[in-house]
Amino acid sequence: MKEMKTICTFIFVLLLGCLCCQGQMTGSISPFSSKDVNYYDLYNKYVKAKRDESLNAAPYYKKAFDLFVNLLPDIND
Repeated sequence: MKEMKTICTFIFVLLLGCLCCQGQMTGSISPFSSKDVNYYDLYNKYVKAKRDESLNAAPYYKKAFDLFVNLLPDIND
């Protein structure tokens, strides 16, 4: 009988630990919260906060593409 009580106590503590730690495993704030965490939005928020726009190469690619399109008629003639 004592062994059964020990096993039941161990299983209860294990389940209670899983319930308390499920917030860490699922990303929710507490085990009783159903609030979803959008990791994509959080990532974008933190990346934009530290981004230096002078390192953005997109305007240079656009300018190079526009120059190339303007040169095409001259190349074909």
